[in-house]
Amino acid sequence: MQRYYDDGHSITDCQHHFGFARATFMAAVNRGAVRSRPQAMPIDRLLGANTRRNRLHIKQRLLNAGLLENCCEACGLTEWLGRLISLALHHRNGVGDDNRLVNLALLCPNCHSQTDNFAGRNRGRSLRGRREESVRSAA
Repeated sequence: MQRYYDDGHSITDCQHHFGFARATFMAAVNRGAVRSRPQAMPIDRLLGANTRRNRLHIKQRLLNAGLLENCCEACGLTEWLGRLISLALHHRNGVGDDNRLVNLALLCPNCHSQTDNFAGRNRGRSLRGRREESVRSAA
C-alpha cells in the first residue's frame, strides 16, 4: 500500500483500491506502518501565471524556501525604528494572480508606494492588456 500511495495516489484512491476506511489508514499512519506525504502544495505548483493564491501564504513559502530574502528588494532595508520591517509582496507587472517568481518582489511600504501599479494605479490598463504585456516581456 505504501508504494501505491507514494506513486501519487490519494488516501481516497487507496481506500477504493484496497477497500479500507479512512480511520484504518490514519491508524496505520499513527502506528508508523504508513508514512504520510507532506500536506503543503509543492512550491512550483504554487508559483505560476493565473494562480489565485493568498499573498501572505506565498510570501511565507518563498521566505521559508529561501527563494526571496527578508529585505526590501529596492532599498535593502530589513529594520525600521529598531523592529523588523513589514514587507509587501509586489507583482511587478500589476497582474495580481501572476505569481511567477520573476514577477514577484518583496518591498518595504515606502518603496512599494512608489511603484507604477501600487494600490490600483494599473486600473486604467485592462487586465488582459497587462497579461499580454507580461507574456511578451517574458518571451
